[in-house]
Amino acid sequence: MKHARCIELGSGTGCLGISVATALWCPREWIFSDIGDTLVECLRNARENDVVGGSDFENGDGRTKLNVHRSNHYGHESRKRGGQSTKGGNRTQRKSEPHHLKVQFVELDWTDAHAIRNLSTSLFPSSDTDGAARIDFAFATDCVYHESLVGPFVARLKEIHEMSNKRRSENESFVRPTVGYLAQELRSSIVLLELVKQLLEAGFTVYRREASNSSEEGRSGMVLYAIMVES
Repeated sequence: MKHARCIELGSGTGCLGISVATALWCPREWIFSDIGDTLVECLRNARENDVVGGSDFENGDGRTKLNVHRSNHYGHESRKRGGQSTKGGNRTQRKSEPHHLKVQFVELDWTDAHAIRNLSTSLFPSSDTDGAARIDFAFATDCVYHESLVGPFVARLKEIHEMSNKRRSENESFVRPTVGYLAQELRSSIVLLELVKQLLEAGFTVYRREASNSSEEGRSGMVLYAIMVES
C-alpha cells in the first residue's frame, strides 16, 4: 500500500482519503474525485486536516481551484512493540521513515461514460514510463445505492483496470490487477445482486465480507466487496 496509487470514486466529504493520507501506511498517491460543490467541500475538509494548504486551495482571485496536485512529507511516531522500557515504564519510541504523499483533487462524474478517458492524461500520465502511472487501488463508499448506478460503476472499474495495464512496465512479467474496494450499506438486495452479476459478467472476481450490525432504526449493516481481475 505504501507505494500504491489510489483513486477514490465519489469522495464526498473526503473522510476516507483524509484518514488514509495521515496514516502510517499511507500510499504514494491518493486521488480524491467528485463533482462540483461536493469536491469543493472535500477540499475544504482536506485543508482543515492539513492534507493541503491554503495556497493549494485558492486561485489568485480567491476562488476555489480544483484538480489540485500536492506532495506532502509525512513522518510518524510509532511505539516500538516489544521495546525496552525506559524510566517510568514507558516503552522506547522510534520514528518511522518519512515518506511523500502526492494528492490530487479531480472533478470526475463516474456516471459519465467518457469521464475516465477524458481525464486519462491526469490519471494515467504518459510521461511515466516505469509503470508507476497505473492505479493500484480504487475505493468507493456507499456509492452504488440504486440499480441505475450499477452499470456505470462496473464500467468505470473496468476502464481503470484496462488503462492501468497499458501503463505497466515493460519489464513486468505479469499483469498486476487494479483492486477495487466498495463498502456499501445493505439497503437493497436487488441492487447488490445486480452489482455482483454485472461484475462477474465483466470478468471480475468478487469477494464479499458482510458486517451485519443491525440498529434500532432497522438498518442491516454494511458489506465490503473486494473486486479484481485474476491474473
